[in-house]
Amino acid sequence: EDEGKLVLVNQSKPDIQTGLTQVKESLINPYNKLLDNINGDILDTEAMIEALQSLNSLQDSYDSITKNCTSTTMQLNELQAGKSNFKSMFSFKSREGTITQLSEEKEKLEKDLNNLGQVIKIATHNMDTEMRRFKNANLDNYYAELMLLQKGLQDNCKKTQQLWDSLLNEENIAKAEI
Repeated sequence: EDEGKLVLVNQSKPDIQTGLTQVKESLINPYNKLLDNINGDILDTEAMIEALQSLNSLQDSYDSITKNCTSTTMQLNELQAGKSNFKSMFSFKSREGTITQLSEEKEKLEKDLNNLGQVIKIATHNMDTEMRRFKNANLDNYYAELMLLQKGLQDNCKKTQQLWDSLLNEENIAKAEI
């Protein structure tokens, strides 16, 4: 019974309810959208950093395998030339067995180098493409977001003022009817 007299919750006045809803929606802070976009850009940047770190890790692995392959090749060449090193002096394997083992190890390392080199080449190409797209997209997005923010601020100020004026007008009319 008392609620029927209240202007803002009176169910018989749906225009006022609609007006209140519109005012509430117009009061949404346009900075929140900008903040959401910036948070998304931060996540994108972190993902790029992780991808670069992965690429660096692949390169470190490639360098390590290259070093092992070079060392193995030097040992193999020394053994094939008839020289013996400190390690082979205390080995229980025959000279031919050691040469065979080093040859197989060298072959495996060279395959690994080749495969890892191809992966790095593909990853580097993809990373380069993504970095260019990421840079261009972010510049375009920042400009667009700032323009939207500026327009949103202007529109929200106008809308809010218009909605408040119409709501106050309807409230005054409703009070006059009571």
